[in-house]
Amino acid sequence: MRALTYIALIAVVVWAGFAWEQASAPIVVTVEEEVMEPVESAPADTTTKVAEEQEEQEERELPPIQPGPLGATDLPEPPPEPPQVAYDEAYVEELELSIHGRINEERVAQGLNTLEYDETLAQVAAYHSTDMAENDYFAHEDDESCDSACRVTSAGYRWRMVGENLFLLRREDHFSAEGASAIVVAGWIGSKGHRENMFEPRFTEEGIGVVILGDTIYVTEVLARPRPASP
Repeated sequence: MRALTYIALIAVVVWAGFAWEQASAPIVVTVEEEVMEPVESAPADTTTKVAEEQEEQEERELPPIQPGPLGATDLPEPPPEPPQVAYDEAYVEELELSIHGRINEERVAQGLNTLEYDETLAQVAAYHSTDMAENDYFAHEDDESCDSACRVTSAGYRWRMVGENLFLLRREDHFSAEGASAIVVAGWIGSKGHRENMFEPRFTEEGIGVVILGDTIYVTEVLARPRPASP
């Protein structure tokens, strides 16, 4: 009887391990090779992509504290309510720059180069965040199957390597720009695929695109390494 119990327990452990592996297995991503190995894969519960391009030939691979009771006569004065953060144009710009600054701080802490802020990449990122907000989806590919590499190419940016991170933040209580940027960057660091993108030493530039719809913040980070200028 005890042997049967052990066998049953082993079966449960094996099944649970298989189920977890399926839940956390990485998604295969598309990589356009230069002469380097593929850059990254992403967890199934969050999405991220990296692509590389070869100059002459493109190849697809791709317990809570309980306060004591208060009597009616000893209630303290309620603290003033903090002002509600306005999600306006100035907030969006502040959040984009705050995210960029935090990413560079984290890269420096890892002994990596800082990323230059590129306006073309920022426009590509803002376009994708807008498209996701307006069409109610959250993915790297749009309805026409255009991904980050496709969008960056269409914008006229000549790239050797390109990657993308996405983040969706939805709360009724509005965060300050500093608070929201801390949540976004910490979220990316906590995800293997996004972290690899953020700490990829070969990236040299990035752009951040933030779009807000109601209480939802869409964030797109586009990272790239430009192709050297032709002599």
